[in-house]
Amino acid sequence: MENRFDDQKILDYLDGVLEEGEKRLFENELENNSDLQERLDLLLFTINAIKLKGYKHTIRQVQQDFIQEKLENKKFTPFATPKLERKKIPLLFWGKVAAAVSLLVLFGFIFYLLRTDGPSLYEGKYISYEIATERGFSEQENHLEPLFLQGEFRQMFQAIAARDAEQLSAKELLLLGNAALELDSATASLTYLRKLDENNKNSGTDSFQDEADFFLALTYLKLKDYQAAYQLVDKIRSDERHKYRGNFSGLDQLSIRIRTLF
Repeated sequence: MENRFDDQKILDYLDGVLEEGEKRLFENELENNSDLQERLDLLLFTINAIKLKGYKHTIRQVQQDFIQEKLENKKFTPFATPKLERKKIPLLFWGKVAAAVSLLVLFGFIFYLLRTDGPSLYEGKYISYEIATERGFSEQENHLEPLFLQGEFRQMFQAIAARDAEQLSAKELLLLGNAALELDSATASLTYLRKLDENNKNSGTDSFQDEADFFLALTYLKLKDYQAAYQLVDKIRSDERHKYRGNFSGLDQLSIRIRTLF
């Protein structure tokens, strides 16, 4: 669903500066547009993460107050009294403790998300492409397939050295893109996989499109192009029939989305 509200408009809504009529339109759209709700939640999450830095002093102060309370209780409790006297701790104090614990948990969660950068996600999500048993491939494709299966990835590029990229089939582009990833060359992989994606769009076909989406997303993650990676991951997870839908979790998508905001 197309969003009519940009991030600045969402921030204006959060700040309470939208006019009443525009605010009603925004809230109506929010009820029916899951993408807009997700963007609002992500902005809220990011704002809270930034604010978290300012709470460090509060957390330290709560810890010091807690230690001081313990010391005072120990100091003023008579040793010889059978029944221990306990100093009443204000409810506000326990509220501060609960807030501090919540902030520490949130900080740990944010740390996990920010630690998981593109190359880390790539390493965790990468799987080698497996050639399906199919018929109807050209002689050249049949020549590339055994090289791919044998791990002779450099020889694959030598085999097509005399051919123009426009002459390569969808299967060849996919195999070459994956061979480049196996050789740890994301830049070369991008050339072949983007060409496959472009050919499908221009011809209105979807030859190996699921594979192109997945391995392109991985390539963008390795290259730290988070905006392009997020668009593909969002596409994959939004399509219930996509072959690689289960390869990315909601947490993976959120981590990539946060990276696009910095």
